[in-house]
Amino acid sequence: MPCNVLKNSAIKEMIGLAHDAWLCGLFSAQNGNISQKLPAPFDTILVITASGSCKGHLKKDDFCVLDMTSGLLQEGSCVSSETKVHLALYAACQCQAVVHCHPPKLLAWEIIAKGRSMLDLPIFEARFWKGRMTRVGAYPPGSEELATAVEKAAADFVAENPERAFNGALWMAEHGLCTWGRTFQEALAISEEMEHLAEIALLARTA
Repeated sequence: MPCNVLKNSAIKEMIGLAHDAWLCGLFSAQNGNISQKLPAPFDTILVITASGSCKGHLKKDDFCVLDMTSGLLQEGSCVSSETKVHLALYAACQCQAVVHCHPPKLLAWEIIAKGRSMLDLPIFEARFWKGRMTRVGAYPPGSEELATAVEKAAADFVAENPERAFNGALWMAEHGLCTWGRTFQEALAISEEMEHLAEIALLARTA
């Protein structure tokens, strides 16, 4: 299948699913960013949202196309400021898609939790996801320091849990969540699951 057909198919899927995620509250305004590698033999080509794009109302022009081998931008003019974090995760993991969002309930839980993890909730879902998320400290968004920390944390996480090479989650303190998966839908579903657990943690705290 021609590269251009695969690219347009990926963009169409991302537009639809990002709108669904916006309806769920995972994205608001221009925050967050999403990306997807094309299938082999074009798996060095990355489609990623442009800086300033509204994830709930994406258009074809809101995407950039990047050659991951050379680092050259093939299409688009203003690539996301968090591209380095996406590339760090692709380098550390064997995934096809990455989602970065600022989930409001998860951020709220982090503010009030004082070190407690929502993954310690006494429910099956929390136990299921407990070994599927890692984290890094607070670094400036879009910085080389953040990208370096993300790549190291993800690589260490995968070394200890080889199955997480294909799907998992990483929390960036004071910032947001990155998830990765074998498909864009899988990566997005993990983000939604983490936000759902945070909502349960908040409800349980106030019950």
